[in-house]
Amino acid sequence: MIARIPRRTQSTLLLLMSLVLAAMVLDAWQTAARRAGAQAWFDAIVCEAAAPVQKTIQGTISRIEEAWEVAVRGQSLLEENERLSVRVAVLEQALALGEEAAVTSGRRRALLGAYPGLPENSRLAEVIGCSGDGWNSYLVIGSGRADDVRQKDVAVTADGVVGQVYAVANHTARVIPITDPASAVAARIRRSRETGILKGKGLWECEMRYLAPDADVRVGDEVLTAGTGGVYPKGLRVGTVSAVAEAPHPPEKIATVRPAAKLWKVEEVLVLRAAADLPNGG
Repeated sequence: MIARIPRRTQSTLLLLMSLVLAAMVLDAWQTAARRAGAQAWFDAIVCEAAAPVQKTIQGTISRIEEAWEVAVRGQSLLEENERLSVRVAVLEQALALGEEAAVTSGRRRALLGAYPGLPENSRLAEVIGCSGDGWNSYLVIGSGRADDVRQKDVAVTADGVVGQVYAVANHTARVIPITDPASAVAARIRRSRETGILKGKGLWECEMRYLAPDADVRVGDEVLTAGTGGVYPKGLRVGTVSAVAEAPHPPEKIATVRPAAKLWKVEEVLVLRAAADLPNGG
């Protein structure tokens, strides 16, 4: 007994077979057209329909490629900028060191030039430390016994006297400044030749004591070392009189002296041999 296929199913199968046949015929036609070098109408329709989609896809791909290129280039620029920043920092540091070296060299030349005809045993020394606030204080220099620095040697700058060496180690020494209360320097007024003793007051100040009551001392007078006492050579600049007062007991004049050397910011000193160790006592 042969089963009968429902009518609806028959219609469906017939439609499918027709479509398959049509597809086969269309494919054969398209293939023959391509072999002949012609573009079939179906290709044109597909290309026309696909063109906007392809254009959108291509545009998106192009934007992605551009964005990637910008990102890569940006990263490269950031890395290059970092390298340049490091290089600039290195060059700036080298420039700063060069400028500092030039300033230091100029300062040292000025210091040596301020004392022509120095003995061979005079030497430059760098100030490497300090202690105190100008009342009880000292400076530390980077030269010592190994550099032939001795106790009682005198430290000066191009402006004037700093103080004397009072303690010496192998490679360092301590200098007591003329403003320390323990310091005493035989001094002379350059203009009038009046003599006295320069004592430290602390706070980076000095005063000239033991001047006669009628001593000729004025504000602005320059004070020099007198050269007596065996420590400070004669004629070194000490400072300038900034005030003059009279003391009744014992009767004397007292001159406040502002040091010529800027003791609170000394960077190098010239170490001179003590007067007692110089030919003819200085």
